[in-house]
Amino acid sequence: MEILFVIGLLIFGPALISWLFRAMKAGATVAVTGKSFDEAMGNIPPLAVRLVDKTIDDEPGGLAYKAIEVKGLFPVASSKEVAFVASVFDATDGEAELTPVICVIEAAQEPLTPAFFQRAEIGQIQPNQGFIKWIEIGKLVPQFLQAPYSGSRTLKVVVRLVDTNNEPDISMGFASTSSGVLWQDQKVFKFVQEAKGYREESEHRTESQGLSVKLAMSVATVDGCFDDSEGAVINAWVSKAISPFDGDRREDLKTLLNDSMKEAYEQSARGDLSVSPIVGRLNEITDDNQKFEAMELCFDVMAADGLADEKEMQLLRRLGSSLDLDMKELERIRDLKMMNLSSSIESAGSLEDVLGIDPDWDRGRVKSHLRKEFQKWNARINNLPLGDERDHAQKMLDLIGEARNKNG
Repeated sequence: MEILFVIGLLIFGPALISWLFRAMKAGATVAVTGKSFDEAMGNIPPLAVRLVDKTIDDEPGGLAYKAIEVKGLFPVASSKEVAFVASVFDATDGEAELTPVICVIEAAQEPLTPAFFQRAEIGQIQPNQGFIKWIEIGKLVPQFLQAPYSGSRTLKVVVRLVDTNNEPDISMGFASTSSGVLWQDQKVFKFVQEAKGYREESEHRTESQGLSVKLAMSVATVDGCFDDSEGAVINAWVSKAISPFDGDRREDLKTLLNDSMKEAYEQSARGDLSVSPIVGRLNEITDDNQKFEAMELCFDVMAADGLADEKEMQLLRRLGSSLDLDMKELERIRDLKMMNLSSSIESAGSLEDVLGIDPDWDRGRVKSHLRKEFQKWNARINNLPLGDERDHAQKMLDLIGEARNKNG
C-alpha cells in the first residue's frame, strides 16, 4: 500500500459496534445441517436469501438494521470450503448502471476500499447439506450507508456463496471473475439518502476528511510521540478514503489528506495543535455519520500500538462529548477497541479512563454509572462463548468491582 507521508521510518444482547465487527469483519461462523439426499430433496428448498428488518438487541426503538438471512440446500456436487460474501449496489438507474454503496463503519468495508462488504465463513460443506432454518449471515445498518446520490434510492444486496479455495477478488462490490462463485442471489430495498451522496458531495466532505485526519493525529501525538503503528492506521484510512475516486479527483484528495497529516504533525511538534477549532468546524459542516467516522479512526489510532494510554483516552472522551455524539455508541466503539488491547487494559493509567468515568462526576453519579456498566457486562458474559470477548467481559467486570471498592 502506498505510504502517503513519511516521518522517520513511516511517515450495540451484543453492542452495536461489537456485533458489527463480529458479523462483518471477523466473519460469522454458522453450522451446516447434514441430510441424506432423500431428506434434503423433501425438506430443504433451494438456497435463497432474504432481508429482515430488526432492531439491535430486539429492543423497541433500538437501532434498526436489516438482517441478511439465508436458507436452503447448498448447490454443490462435491465437498467445498465456502463462505458467504455480501455487497450492496445502487440500482436506481437500472442493472446497466449499478454503482457501489459505501459504508462509514470500517467493520463493514472491503479490505482496501470503503465499499460495503460482509463475509461469513461457513467452513467445509458436503453435497446434500443446507440450512433448514433461516440463518443470519450478516447485518446491514442503513444509517451507516452512503449511496452515490441523495434522495430516494433503490439498493440491491448481492449475496454470493464462494469457494474459499478459489475465491474471486471483490473490489467496489464487483467480482473479478465468476470462477469460484458457487451461487448468487439478490434482494432490493428502498433507501433514502438524506445527505449528499459521495459523488455529489460538496467541499464539506473533503474538508471533513482532512479534519478527521487532524483529530487522529492529535490522538496519536497527545502522549508526546508518534508511533509507526499509529501512522500506519492513518495511512490505511487515507488510502481507503481516496479509493472510490480516480484521476485528478483522487490526486487532489490524496494531497489534501497528506497535507492535513503533515500539518497536524508539525503543529504537534511545536506544541500548538489545538483540537477545539477542529471540533468546532466539524460541528459546523458535518452530520453524525461523518463524526462517527472520525471518532472510529481516532479509536483505531488509540488501539494501534496495543496500549491504552491515559492521555489518549481522556482526549477521546473529550472529543466525543464536544462532537455531541451519542455517548452510548461511543462507549460501544471504546469497548471494542479496548477488547483488542489484550492485557494492556490494566495499565491504561486509571480505572476512571478505562470505565469511562468523568473525573468531575460526584460519587452518586459514579456509582450509578458503575451499576449500568456492571449490568451491561454481566449480561454480555452470560451470552458470549469462551474466547477473547468473554475474557474481556470478565476483565471489565473485575475492573468494575475494583472501582466499586474504590468509590465505596
